[in-house]
Amino acid sequence: MATQSFVELSYGAKSLAALRDGTAPATVLEELTGADAGAATRQVAVIDAQGRIAVHDGSQCVPEAGSVLGEQFSCQANMMRRSGVPEAMADAFVTTSGPLAARILSALDAAEAAGGDFRGRQSSAVKIVANDPVEGINGLLIDLRVDDHPEPLSELRRLVDLHATGGWFGSQ
Repeated sequence: MATQSFVELSYGAKSLAALRDGTAPATVLEELTGADAGAATRQVAVIDAQGRIAVHDGSQCVPEAGSVLGEQFSCQANMMRRSGVPEAMADAFVTTSGPLAARILSALDAAEAAGGDFRGRQSSAVKIVANDPVEGINGLLIDLRVDDHPEPLSELRRLVDLHATGGWFGSQ
């Protein structure tokens, strides 16, 4: 579950609870947005463990906003300099090989190359949760973020590489 644009924080817990109960992503989104007076400003994607996807791009999201759905993935963007960013992200994601984190970083690089955020660059993040919670600490495999950096994608890539090599505990 991912939400952006004008975020409604309760969407996270509500959607995860509904998914655990077996509710389909499309139904989850219908219920969330149907009960939300601010739904027109929200951008939300829900993907379940079976790979079913539903997205909501509110009609009042800050332009450029849009989504692209693929096989077991979704790319969303808003506040972009121009249209085509989600499409560039999706293309990079499917044509990049390797671990999931590398594919996500490639998609983020493609978003920047296709126009990026009209506010400029400042932060980036990647969070990957295992399907089976025994695989990591509560299922959390990667949770890295760069909150303020002149080159946030380069810094995030450095952190992902450090995480992948176990460099957190190596000598400095």
